[in-house]
Amino acid sequence: MKKLLICIAVLFTVALCFSCSSKSNQTEQKEVKEARPDSVLYKVSKECFDQIVWLKSTNDFVKNGSSSDGYRSWVRKALSFTDEENHIADSLFGFVPKDIYYIGQEYSIFKGKETDKTLAMVKKFYNIFYPLSDSVEVIGLWRLTSNISPQVDSRLFIYKKGSKLFCKENHEAGGEKIVALRKDGSKYYDTESSFGEYFLITGDVLRLFDKDGEYGGGSGYTITSLKE
Repeated sequence: MKKLLICIAVLFTVALCFSCSSKSNQTEQKEVKEARPDSVLYKVSKECFDQIVWLKSTNDFVKNGSSSDGYRSWVRKALSFTDEENHIADSLFGFVPKDIYYIGQEYSIFKGKETDKTLAMVKKFYNIFYPLSDSVEVIGLWRLTSNISPQVDSRLFIYKKGSKLFCKENHEAGGEKIVALRKDGSKYYDTESSFGEYFLITGDVLRLFDKDGEYGGGSGYTITSLKE
């Protein structure tokens, strides 16, 4: 009887160990995350980049940095990329998604202010996610950061295609607008504006004017050149 009880105990222990091992293997298998399809990986990376560029100008982020609700939510997305996905994106698209996290980290330290590091990294991702056709001549590429509301932050691409000039504006909050321009010296007039709006471009410096005078800079916008 004693031997029988010992055998049962041994068999029970073996079965328990096998069960634990099996559950452990299942857990490990669940923790292995498959790489997202290439198109999804690119889209999620772009969304992650657009979100931090918009987020860094919000009042909550400027005040609280890494403690802000938006940043904490964004970090989860920024750190979701696996090593395999970083490798795939680097091979296919020329960028490492994890680098987007480092942009956000730098912004969080300096409460949304630009640094040499963020300018260089953001410029790289802009050129990847918002490329212009090789058939156009790029006059300039700028980011307009509103000093009042991040909802109107945008990127301006001014370019020449054939004999015509255009301005392509991408808003951080979504939406795109393309207008034809008319050049007069260093002034590039918006042909659709009823307020006489135009861009004054000197080298990589862009200033905004309308019929009442300059409205960019100062309390209006911080304008940063992104052209290589």
